[in-house]
Amino acid sequence: MSDIENLTSTAKSSVFDYKQYEANELNYWYLRDECLAEWRENLIKLRAQFQD
Repeated sequence: MSDIENLTSTAKSSVFDYKQYEANELNYWYLRDECLAEWRENLIKLRAQFQD
């Protein structure tokens, strides 16, 4: 009986962990895109300075 209980609680936690992981991954991609955009802007500014 306790084995079955353990299985269900493990399944629940793994689903929760997965959802948490999914949210973190989406966050990561969003932040990464923002950082890349900022990095590109800085690079363009630097290039402009050197070309003057």
